[in-house]
Parts: sequence; structure tokens; C-alpha cells
Amino acid sequence: MVYPKGSDKTPTPNGASKEGWFKIYRSGNPLTFKWDANTSDNDTHKIYVTFESPGIYTMEVSGRSIGHAIDKFVLYQEAAYSKSEATEFPNFSKVGCK
Repeated sequence: MVYPKGSDKTPTPNGASKEGWFKIYRSGNPLTFKWDANTSDNDTHKIYVTFESPGIYTMEVSGRSIGHAIDKFVLYQEAAYSKSEATEFPNFSKVGCK
């Protein structure tokens, strides 16, 4: 597990990260979709979030480069679903972006 630089937690990822933000990347053909997002250059870590209690949370996304695009993302409980179940689930909740 790694924490964004600037979050006052350690360890932090290799490469760019600051002010509580992760640099997130994926490898492979940029024209094909795949469920994959990582952080920490040359020391891959998946991206996770833990909510300690029920509530309303804010997720911020910022493009880091020209051509940045997000087609979709999924949040799911690891105790209830596998990654393949969550990403193939037919009833995604649609959330509008501000």
C-alpha cells in the first residue's frame, strides 16, 4: 500500500505524486479499453480506497496530460464481489459528473 505524497502518510509511490494526488497510469494499447489503473513508477500498485464509515464522499479526477480520458470506473466491495464480477455487472449505477 502506498499513499499520495503530501498526505502525511508513508510509504509514498515512486514517480510523480503530490498534494494528496496519485499519478495514475495504465499500460498497453491506448485505443483499447481495459480495467486497469496503477500508481508508482516501476513498482506497480493498484488503486484502492477505504471508507471507514457510511456517508457521502467526494472523488476528484484531474487530467494529467493531453488526450486524458476516462471511459468508466467502478467502485465495489471486495468482500462482496471479485474484480471480474464487478466489471461485468450488468446494472452499473450511473452517476453524473459536475
